[in-house]
Amino acid sequence: MPSIRSRLRATDRKTNSTEYGSTVSHLEAKHVKAVPVPVIGDTEEKAIDADVRRAYALRDQANFMLDTADQMLHERLGRCHQGADCGAGSSCGVDDR
Repeated sequence: MPSIRSRLRATDRKTNSTEYGSTVSHLEAKHVKAVPVPVIGDTEEKAIDADVRRAYALRDQANFMLDTADQMLHERLGRCHQGADCGAGSSCGVDDR
């Protein structure tokens, strides 16, 4: 059985061939049926899936923390993120301190 590396090189040769030119406007099933697709085992697939899900969760947590820090900074400065003064009745809801 060919190695994944050699199968990927074959895939690159097929997808970069002059048959398509520099830009592929559309592909048909007959064009991609011949492209070899590396298949990994269930154990590796589950490990990759877990890593990707963990990365997404960490990204979401980091975005939440960044948003919270940004809001806290603007509250301390008494400024809305749009640059207007915060205060009672402002759109951001931050009271003057």
